[in-house]
Amino acid sequence: RLLAVMFVFAVTLALGEPAVSSAGMTVDHRTLKVVDGDTIQVDGTVWQLYGIDAPELGQVCEHKAHPWRCGLAAAYKLRQLTGFRMTPVTCYPKNGTVKRVTCLAGDTDISLVLIQSGYVVAASDGPALYQAAEGRARRAELGIWGGEFVVPWEWRDGVRLHGGRVSEGGEGELSFLPRSLSEFLKGDRVKRSECMIKGVWKTARDHLYYGPLDDHYREIEIDMARGDRLFCSDDEAQQAGWHHDGETW
Repeated sequence: RLLAVMFVFAVTLALGEPAVSSAGMTVDHRTLKVVDGDTIQVDGTVWQLYGIDAPELGQVCEHKAHPWRCGLAAAYKLRQLTGFRMTPVTCYPKNGTVKRVTCLAGDTDISLVLIQSGYVVAASDGPALYQAAEGRARRAELGIWGGEFVVPWEWRDGVRLHGGRVSEGGEGELSFLPRSLSEFLKGDRVKRSECMIKGVWKTARDHLYYGPLDDHYREIEIDMARGDRLFCSDDEAQQAGWHHDGETW
């Protein structure tokens, strides 16, 4: 295992990319929460996975001419990769003002798996290894590369696929998700919305947001009159000063 980790560092350095800190943190599965396809929370701190950008939770893509909730699918895949109890997860924070991290499940780079499977795109400032993996996924038409989609950074800027018409796809949007997740979402009032992050205002200082993979998400009722909000991404919620439930202030 140690040799595999050292190999990852060696490849990263050889490609001219800065290596993550050698001081890795072993993550307890009970304290790790998946926020979306490229965001996790560990012991109350929210981290962005380095080198990738995932479709947002409410984002709809086309796969083989069918609409699907690609953002939710990416988040669910990340939860699978980090949720195997027999596989230790070790995360290596990177230096910088933004909390970014590279995580390994055993000896497997989680971000690399997400790219190889077509769930996320490689960030422009990520390792060349990720760019190459994205090229292979694109040529194989895997995941988001099997149809049309808006790259996440343009989606956050308001660009929508086919002018937003695909968002009217109905239940078909959920058909590419695992049954447990799609059934869960069918009963939620915001499932048809692209803004699936629920923001709950409790006090002037205590305002929290929740995503579809969070516990009790379905039971949370939004009351705009008391200051509750719906956000289209966790980035939007954080920029507005809201915090993921359990996040360190």
